[in-house]
Amino acid sequence: MKPTLAQKQRVSSCCTLPLLFALIAIARFGCLRMPSELLQLQWNHIDWENGRLTIHSPKTETTKPVRVIPLFPEFRPALEVLFADAPAGSQYVFDRYRSTAAKVYRAAMLRILTAAGIEPWPKLWMNLRASCRTDQLERFPDHVVNYWLGHTGTVGAKHCDRVHDGHYTEACGVACGVADSPLTAPSRPPEESKH
Repeated sequence: MKPTLAQKQRVSSCCTLPLLFALIAIARFGCLRMPSELLQLQWNHIDWENGRLTIHSPKTETTKPVRVIPLFPEFRPALEVLFADAPAGSQYVFDRYRSTAAKVYRAAMLRILTAAGIEPWPKLWMNLRASCRTDQLERFPDHVVNYWLGHTGTVGAKHCDRVHDGHYTEACGVACGVADSPLTAPSRPPEESKH
């Protein structure tokens, strides 16, 4: 199930540190593998002018070690905040907790979800990546999304593709303007009187 706008806003309001906000934004909207690809991210991998982000992937280093994704507007502002606050000469975008990132970032995410009143879902990071793929497939061709995520269509379909409530709503016509009101159950016709 996709998070509602209210849930997204609650999570955002509970991210008091720019680092954590950027971490969640780039995991959800940049489709990065967590924490391996996140920890590889350096400031010189960001092409601000052309809106590109180069991802170095330890998981696919023998077959496809590097890919380039857009600086999606859903996470670019969070990276800009981190960049403005970064010490001169810093190398890594996510430079805190590097040796314990998997444990620390997961614990932080769980605290944020709890504070936002949202029950944590299984496979925290993988499901953010899967949601990102599902959203991107609605906007871009399959081969483009697969390139951005760094895997084949077969792998994406097996591990990431999801059907969410919005798909059902749109299919029923509510999102397409076919129906004027939310879906309701049909009323039963009155029973005929037997005389």
